[in-house]
Amino acid sequence: MQSKLKYAIKASLSVALAFIIAFSEGLNQATTAAITIILIASMGSMGDSLMKGWMRIVGTVVGATLGLILVSNFPQSREIYLIIASIVVTIALYLARAYKGDLAVFLLGTITFLFMFQGGNVENAFMYGVEKTFMTILGIIIYTLVGVLLWPVSIVDNSVNSAIDTTNLELELYKLKDSTKDEKSSAYQKLLDSEAKLSSAIVDITETSKDISFSKNEYYSIVHDYKNINKLLTLLIINSTDVYSTDISKYIKNFNDLNKEIETLFEDISLSWSRQNSINIPNQFNLIYNDEEIQKLTPLKQASIVTTTQYMQKLHALLSILANKINSILSPQPTSFKLIKSSNSSIFHWFDIEDLKGALVTFIIFWVSVLLWIEINPPGGFIIVILATALSVMTTFTPFKPSTLMILFSFGFIFATLMYVFVLPNLHYGWELGLFVFFYAFVGFYFINPKITPLFLLSIATLFLYNEMNYNFNFFILFLFIFYLFLSILLVLYYIPFSTKPEYIFLLLRERFFKFATQIVASSNTINQSYLNRLFTNYSKLHLMSTVKKMQLWASKIDTNYFTDIEKEELLNYTKELEIFAYILQIMSINTKKLEHNPISKNYFLKYTASSLYEILNSYTKEQMKIDKNIEHTIEERLKEFLPPLSSKKYTKDEIIKFYEHISIRKDVWMALLDVQKSEKGLNLESLKNTKF
Repeated sequence: MQSKLKYAIKASLSVALAFIIAFSEGLNQATTAAITIILIASMGSMGDSLMKGWMRIVGTVVGATLGLILVSNFPQSREIYLIIASIVVTIALYLARAYKGDLAVFLLGTITFLFMFQGGNVENAFMYGVEKTFMTILGIIIYTLVGVLLWPVSIVDNSVNSAIDTTNLELELYKLKDSTKDEKSSAYQKLLDSEAKLSSAIVDITETSKDISFSKNEYYSIVHDYKNINKLLTLLIINSTDVYSTDISKYIKNFNDLNKEIETLFEDISLSWSRQNSINIPNQFNLIYNDEEIQKLTPLKQASIVTTTQYMQKLHALLSILANKINSILSPQPTSFKLIKSSNSSIFHWFDIEDLKGALVTFIIFWVSVLLWIEINPPGGFIIVILATALSVMTTFTPFKPSTLMILFSFGFIFATLMYVFVLPNLHYGWELGLFVFFYAFVGFYFINPKITPLFLLSIATLFLYNEMNYNFNFFILFLFIFYLFLSILLVLYYIPFSTKPEYIFLLLRERFFKFATQIVASSNTINQSYLNRLFTNYSKLHLMSTVKKMQLWASKIDTNYFTDIEKEELLNYTKELEIFAYILQIMSINTKKLEHNPISKNYFLKYTASSLYEILNSYTKEQMKIDKNIEHTIEERLKEFLPPLSSKKYTKDEIIKFYEHISIRKDVWMALLDVQKSEKGLNLESLKNTKF
């Protein structure tokens, strides 16, 4: 069966069971359990684990507890309650945005927290809160058990397959090292996507696999090696065609042997993952230099060849380490390699500017809807505040527009109206209701994108399904009014106080990206930084790549039918060049710290300051960037003037090689920035500042 069909059946069955179980046991608020399932199912796959279900229950209980504590302490002081509630909700939904894991944990806790207020009615508040909490937990339990017991999804198999795919893509990219830039760029983008999948498989991996047995920490260690391999591959393939076009074996006597052993290691690692056979690990590889021929080259050519082969030697060593770890995992003996903790230790992506702005908008939405509830007292009362605040997570700084939500809600309400008039009055038995709910949910989960499914299926709340049905079409229409009212609030605040037009956000992110890049370059030029500078540098490194990813997201949403002088494909290619530039810049930053004690590097940058790159990046968004296209020639002239011959006794060969590495990485950053400029040349980004009205 197709995975989408399985997903739709499992999610629909969960919704149907929520109503059937609640009605059979005489429980009220069955819709609460159903809506809980709809929200959870739209946020993730049906392969959720028992641990995820437990965390959602904990989030719900925490939200209910905080809500009841607040109600009990301020039963007659609504103003104080609402002030504290607005702060709690804003913080909770900020954490939901920043959390790298399950958004539902915080969202369910927030909704349950707000439900405890019961529209300001303190009578039977405790029992009302307990009932709401219980039904929310019931929905979580039903969804979790159906997901675990019916067609369970094996996350472990995905992790092993990701390792195989990543290895094959690494080999493909390595073989393309002397190919054209377009061929390498296409393979490189695939590798970056594969690396992301490999890392995400860590989250839900279990302790054992049916074919390969390894622990979480062992897998973290393996992923760490894959990331280091990809960094070396990046340095090997970016702007290195001119190096491979020469006969490298003329300068490195055993180059061909090194190249062959690397390709063999890639192939053996891939086969070992799929067939579980051990890998024959070669001995440590030592390069044999032909010093006489190398000294005949220009300094920059020496740097390119020596650095490239050094990267290959390091790649050979890393592949051998990875192969040894795989052999250890396959061996019946206990694991013997050193474990490395995950580098992504934080489960939150802290202080992202869009997340902070989104939290502020949520705060404003809460108070606008509260004032509307107090002054106008529309039908539904406080439910408008709950829905507007909760769904603000979907509309603030995301591609989902409230106007689109209105269209989807309208479609869902038309469907609900037809069901309410022509189908529900003809149902008499429990099994008929169960089939009806299953069919209703199946339409939403199978035929509509899962991310927008709740916008269609929330219309199920308008049906007021109870054991004893009382049909009141007037009440049905009033309930529809509630939804359009809170959507109107979201629509107004979609543009106020911050614009969320894709073109505006894209330009804003672009400016922020170059500020981060400028700071990273500035830090690599300065040994002793102030505390604030170090703080901003770390912040820049943390958010540089995520900013590029957001640029790619918003670039895909720009209406190029309006901005006719911009092609969407060219815009996306531009963001991909920025992604490569960001990746190399991060590598340069790491290597600069390692090489800052190299005596040649110190002397070189004392004579030739590295401020030119900083100045260009700093002025990038203020004026047209002017890069010296003959940067290689400039570097070449500086090296001829500065660098002593390779045979000089003033520096050791190891120091010279490390200096070459430093220079090569700097050159790669320059060349990547030139590629960014070329991709931007055909784009009229200024036109994105034009208004559509």
